Amino acid sequence: MRTIFGIGKCKLLITCSNVNGGLYVLDVKEENYQLTKLLTNNCRGIARWGEHFVMATYDEINLVDANGRILLRSQRTPLDYHGVFVHNKKAYIVETRTNSIGIFNPLTLTREDEIRFSQENRDIHHINDLWIHGNRLFLSMFSLETEWRSTEGPSGVVLEYCLDKGQITHIHNQKLSKPHTVILGEDGLYYCNSLEFEVKKDKEAIFRCNGFTRGMEISGDVLFIGQSVTKKITVAHEKDVRHHLNVSLDSGIHVFDRVNKVSMMIPIPDSQPYCLLMVDKKEDKIRSTHSSTPS
Repeated sequence: MRTIFGIGKCKLLITCSNVNGGLYVLDVKEENYQLTKLLTNNCRGIARWGEHFVMATYDEINLVDANGRILLRSQRTPLDYHGVFVHNKKAYIVETRTNSIGIFNPLTLTREDEIRFSQENRDIHHINDLWIHGNRLFLSMFSLETEWRSTEGPSGVVLEYCLDKGQITHIHNQKLSKPHTVILGEDGLYYCNSLEFEVKKDKEAIFRCNGFTRGMEISGDVLFIGQSVTKKITVAHEKDVRHHLNVSLDSGIHVFDRVNKVSMMIPIPDSQPYCLLMVDKKEDKIRSTHSSTPS
């Protein structure tokens, strides 16, 4: 790793969501890095729970350790799981197929409650990621008002939902292009405006590349940003990408120094990185709050 980033040493877990995807660990030590695959699966969101991690696949929820060893599996249910966040000793997991957030006991992986945004049992909004701070739930989705597949032009939103009131309280941004990966940082709300190949802080673009952005971690002035191989670059889907001068067919993790405005890319062999999670980060910054594993 080049010294301009001033990272020193860190470890990230990276999930990849394609059929032959999986869970990777990226070890960064000053000028060097090592990428190791821990397991193979269609992995999605991941969040820390004490010494362990709650990880979603397409149809399962797993409790894994830092070495990728599966400690507990839920029953298989084809709910198209996406983002995961642990809050007040409960795992909040996006169930994209039913426009829901399931609330699970991380100790048993049993479902105890839910938050629903539509009574339809098919994917209307394509909710994909979440972040919780106090009673504030932040969500990214492809569409709020109508079914996302039938919309013309960018229809994605990043919104805020009050857990106490049980209602949407604020639209932070709209007319986004397939947004993902919501993070409430110390200085603003970060998210990927994925098909515009960018990361936004509040409403300002702070990073752009040449590929689909999804998965992000923040460490001071350095952002780790996942780039997936852009899907469906065909004549039928040309309208989605035709305004880009160049579309990358590479996948990997951008390491972006936002002060010096320089970046480098760490390639990964899987085409669809989904979630990035820094292991050696303070607990309230790693997709979990008050999440200590019970003894």
